[in-house]
Amino acid sequence: MNRLMTLLVIPLLFLAIAGCLGTSGTAGEPSLADATTEPQLTPTPLDPDDPFVRDATSFAEHEGLSLEEAVRRLEFQETIGAIQPELEADLPDSYAGLWVEHQPQYRIVIALTEGNESTIQPYVDDKAWADHVEVRPADYSLAVLRNAQQEASRVAGQLNLALTTAVDVKQNRVELLVGNPDLFQADLAAAGLDLPPAVIILPIAAEEPLPETNQGVLFEANTADGRTVYLPKQPPVAESMAALMEGELIEVDGCLRVTDDNYKDGFLILWPSDSDFRVGGEQIEVLNGVGEIVARVGERLRLGGGAMESSRSMERFDEVIPGLAQTNCPGPYWVAGEIETLAEQAIPDIY
Repeated sequence: MNRLMTLLVIPLLFLAIAGCLGTSGTAGEPSLADATTEPQLTPTPLDPDDPFVRDATSFAEHEGLSLEEAVRRLEFQETIGAIQPELEADLPDSYAGLWVEHQPQYRIVIALTEGNESTIQPYVDDKAWADHVEVRPADYSLAVLRNAQQEASRVAGQLNLALTTAVDVKQNRVELLVGNPDLFQADLAAAGLDLPPAVIILPIAAEEPLPETNQGVLFEANTADGRTVYLPKQPPVAESMAALMEGELIEVDGCLRVTDDNYKDGFLILWPSDSDFRVGGEQIEVLNGVGEIVARVGERLRLGGGAMESSRSMERFDEVIPGLAQTNCPGPYWVAGEIETLAEQAIPDIY
């Protein structure tokens, strides 16, 4: 698995359709005066246990709509989404994305670099929601944004950085998320590299202080008997994997590992970027970003994350954590995600 993460944000509708809603009814008895009028159908009452109705009810509450209006909008979803592949195929140089806005008023927005309502009329003319369509101008087509995203990932690879990229169709840009944007800009300049104009660099976290490096770090500490213990920390990342690992935290030749039945020495843990550790006497503890103990050698550990077992995936982390490949801490790697404190881990799960 390549840890150079990219996240393509495509236009998402608020709720997926969980089912179809139909109406049925019976005609009332017409009077002689009404003999020539069409009989009126009585809608079937909405079933609150129907998954579609539950979705519509949640949607209505979230957006402050009547249930009837929420049902109407959700029934549009399937045909709204269906035109996106057509627009991409027929208008590759101008189609810039589609999304639905529910506030302040209901709009199906289609962004184009050139063209207007008449351009998209053939695609929406027969749709029940055609009157709600709004065409907005854009600088970059969706194809250009996707190419810019790929180029941003390629450039980051040349700098041996792990980062996240996302196509934001509403803002008509590619967002590149990195721990410290200033350091990234300096690295780009030093390497003589440029990013496409559609790319904007943003910090992963808005709060200060920003991390001192965009790479991973290999911490070292000495035990009372003079041994070296290592704490490999991942680069700052916007997202993490969410598989679950449980085992005992052990130390093998100065490397902190979590036991696993498939490997003699278990997995070497690559800790989150804000981790720290404390080595005192015979005790080794790992701390989170606010100084709470999340792991202690010799005790059970439960943590999120994901396994890196292939040589290719491990080599990627050797690149972004300088010095890792030169230690005596071999893989496989467990790339840690969320880790509860030891106190929280001690609370038994209740199902």
